[in-house]
Amino acid sequence: MDCIRRSKAKLYSSILKDIVKIPVQVEGSNPVYHLYTINAGEDRDALQEFLSSKEIDARIYYSKPIHLQEAYEYLGYREGSLPVTEQCCKEILSLPLFPELTDEQIKYVCEMIKEFYEIRNNSK
Repeated sequence: MDCIRRSKAKLYSSILKDIVKIPVQVEGSNPVYHLYTINAGEDRDALQEFLSSKEIDARIYYSKPIHLQEAYEYLGYREGSLPVTEQCCKEILSLPLFPELTDEQIKYVCEMIKEFYEIRNNSK
């Protein structure tokens, strides 16, 4: 089944590579793509709201960095300890990804992301 997810992630990446930051696949690695998570930058929340209005269920799974979660308080990390991680948690958004997702549905998600950024860029 992970092969199916990889092919779906590859389609997302091929379409979105010039629009948002996509997952980086290191040479020799073989990710399973449990999630397909993009970095939408400061537009993340607005993009999520826009996608929701188009009936696309994009989610924020990691809104709070692990080092700031209660279970890891004993490690002594505080806000600002890992600034890159903390910034990423404010910018990442997971797109729909499941075995039954069709190529047409992926293309629709990508079209809506493109539309969002076109609207955003034209309004600036």
